[in-house]
Amino acid sequence: MPDLDITLDTRARHTLSRQLYEELRRLIVTGKIAPSQPLPATRALSAELGIARATVVAAFNRLKQEGYVEGLDGSGTYVSNNLPEQPAKPIAEKETPLQIQVKRARLSTYAKHVLNFPGIEYSWTEPEISFHGWRGALSVAPVRQLSQAFARAAKKFDPALLDYAHEPLGYKPLREAIARWLRKTRGIKCSEDQVIVLCGWRQAISLMARIHLDRGDLVAIENPSYPGLRESFELEGATVFSVPVDESGFLVDEVIESVDEQFRLVYLSPSHQNPIGVALSLNRRVELLNWARRSGALIVEDEHDSEFQFGVGSIPALKGLDEQNQVIFLGSFYKTLFPSLGIAYLVLPDNLVEVYCRTRDFVGEHVPLLLQAMLADFMQRGYLLRHVRKMHVLYAKRRQALMRSLEKHFGPRATVFGEEAGMHALVQFETGLSETEIIYKAKTVGVGLVGTSRYYVGGPVHQAEFMLGYADLTEQRIEEGIKRLASILL
Repeated sequence: MPDLDITLDTRARHTLSRQLYEELRRLIVTGKIAPSQPLPATRALSAELGIARATVVAAFNRLKQEGYVEGLDGSGTYVSNNLPEQPAKPIAEKETPLQIQVKRARLSTYAKHVLNFPGIEYSWTEPEISFHGWRGALSVAPVRQLSQAFARAAKKFDPALLDYAHEPLGYKPLREAIARWLRKTRGIKCSEDQVIVLCGWRQAISLMARIHLDRGDLVAIENPSYPGLRESFELEGATVFSVPVDESGFLVDEVIESVDEQFRLVYLSPSHQNPIGVALSLNRRVELLNWARRSGALIVEDEHDSEFQFGVGSIPALKGLDEQNQVIFLGSFYKTLFPSLGIAYLVLPDNLVEVYCRTRDFVGEHVPLLLQAMLADFMQRGYLLRHVRKMHVLYAKRRQALMRSLEKHFGPRATVFGEEAGMHALVQFETGLSETEIIYKAKTVGVGLVGTSRYYVGGPVHQAEFMLGYADLTEQRIEEGIKRLASILL
């Protein structure tokens, strides 16, 4: 293969992985690297360019996602024979002296990065039966108890609750309630002074990225994982390294054996991997913690929806094993209560509390104090524990209904993964149809589905794989939805 004419600039605005991706894409589009021609091995190219191999892997993964290259098992990476079509450049109209020249507002580098990402797909018209997995049972949310808690907080008429936030970590009674909750339900020994209350998951990601990452620094995340996670870190300038997941969870050896890579953060969901649903084995938890202690990297443990376990004992949090202050625990009330509450929290190592307190004022607003006081009252009176126990029973019945319906209508032509935890099941259907075709056909019979292809870097392991969220569907609606799917897929 001829020498590649690639120029990278460490002082440029774009990350090195983004620059390398653009350089390789240019060479492919211009024909300098022809269809079917192999790309260099990632390790060889990283050595030639003097950059981390993870940077090369990230660039290759993006080229794969966009269809410029493809990987053949055991044969490396090749330029695709069917390249994506390039958008035609608009022909500029001839201007006359009388025309007024209007300059458009300049976009920042961050905004241009945002436009380069596919973004999150929102549907304002819900299908009749939605198997979307991002919400709990909204119809049985404890609205009455929460409204009473809000009324009690307002009735006290503490002027401080109407003022600007005066506690940088958040409302102390809420932090105390969260610390007690975690000690009781997740085995995490922490004090309220390690808990910081935030305006949602994205503020937590932005805060961690700004405190721990410089442009180009390496973050390891699971593959597959929620697409917004990768995008959030890349928008903050990080280089994201995808680590495969198997039946025992995150492949810790992929990180440990990358001796030439300097990871700053490792982000994972060890109790209920999203979307596969597996739990990280105890041996791998210990290996990961030992590696983090040696390397100085931080582990971010995303709680996700691991409060709900079925058929297995409660899986303790990774943070509960952390004796060296290497784990940041990220939790929220999105799944235990409802998404629009918009409250998340971090449990921090003691040595990081001060820098988080000082930085959080520059990363979004504080959660309104009245809202924090409401949630504190709700938790202090035991309503959250009561509600989670109630939901556990309800979700177990709905999960069983989903399993029965799949067995009844699909039999061996539907394979379920990670069925013992969380609020969704990962299901692979045996059909000759693509994910896009199945989603389209499902819409024609009023059923909404979420495919997993966007969750993977380099393509899904299984074709026709879907996350079937059941928490917000009655047993009757679950049965009807699976019946309708069978009518179009079998």
